[in-house]
Amino acid sequence: MLAERRYTFGIRKKMVVGICSVAAVTYATSALFIFYLSDLIGEILGMNPVTFLIAAFVLGILWCGILGANNLKKTIIRFTV
Repeated sequence: MLAERRYTFGIRKKMVVGICSVAAVTYATSALFIFYLSDLIGEILGMNPVTFLIAAFVLGILWCGILGANNLKKTIIRFTV
């Protein structure tokens, strides 16, 4: 019988998949807020559209950094234990 071959991801591929998934979630959420909810939220908060756009980008960058750091921590812990 042929032995079943198991393929495992290395740390590099796990990091790439993790970063790409965080970026996809961040960009999709930012697009939702910028293209669909900006008028509604801008009127409620009384914000200029440019200010709302800058705030959405800054929050997206912060969110990506927080999730990326969390993903990196989990990966490092998994490989050191």
